[in-house]
Amino acid sequence: MQRNKKRVSGLQIIIKIFVVLMLLLSLSGILITLIQVIAK
Repeated sequence: MQRNKKRVSGLQIIIKIFVVLMLLLSLSGILITLIQVIAK
């Protein structure tokens, strides 16, 4: 593995943040559906 540190591209950071946001959204969606099912 070469250590090419030609500045960590902002794109990579944006992608990482996007992935984390998607994970959080999916998790919150699952939680909301669970709560709705329990509340019924």
